[in-house]
Amino acid sequence: MDAPAFEGCRFGLEKVSMNDYPGRPAAVLFIPGCNLRCPYCHNGPLVTPPFPENLVSFAEAAAYLRKRNKVLGGVCLSGGEPTLFPEIKALIEAVQDLGYPVKLDTNGLLPERLKPLRPDFIAMDVKTSPHKYRLLGTADGGRIRQSIEQIKASGIPHQFRTTVVPGITDEADLDAIAELTAGSPWVLHNFRNNRCLDPAFEHIPPLSDALFRKLCGRYTPDDRSLILR
Repeated sequence: MDAPAFEGCRFGLEKVSMNDYPGRPAAVLFIPGCNLRCPYCHNGPLVTPPFPENLVSFAEAAAYLRKRNKVLGGVCLSGGEPTLFPEIKALIEAVQDLGYPVKLDTNGLLPERLKPLRPDFIAMDVKTSPHKYRLLGTADGGRIRQSIEQIKASGIPHQFRTTVVPGITDEADLDAIAELTAGSPWVLHNFRNNRCLDPAFEHIPPLSDALFRKLCGRYTPDDRSLILR
């Protein structure tokens, strides 16, 4: 499947990343548009239009991927929110047809679109307790629970990810997320206060490394596959 399937579609392209696909050097295709408004988001230019002018066509991205197939180990589809893209299933299959395993990043708000997809790896951001998603622009936290259960039951390798943001994710929220994602790998990130969608969050200090690790200390690697970053 090539460019005609995605005529007029434009994507952000990071040519190589060592952090986005666990254990693999990967290219990242960013799909513009998001259904959340996380104030600490670092991809603000991809949340709402007008989107950046330096996006590329699928034909351009595919040409690069063909050229680098002996170097790259995978492709990450990120955003924005990839499941908003009407042709996301075809995009996953098109990249797989190029010989690459595909990792899909998602916020989990569209479980009905997520369920039929068959990427090779899924990473879902669980931002906070489902009832607190109103802070991020939606009150429909029940969909978060549904997506978590779907992913856990899918048989697809996966991980859940949470960024610990002052005012949005506290100890009670982490306890709730730990219960929801029990039995699956969970990556905890400390908030970074730069390039935030809401400039006010650039004045909120992140937790110190010591406090971050203390807060997360109840979730030990002995209990589950937990990574602190």
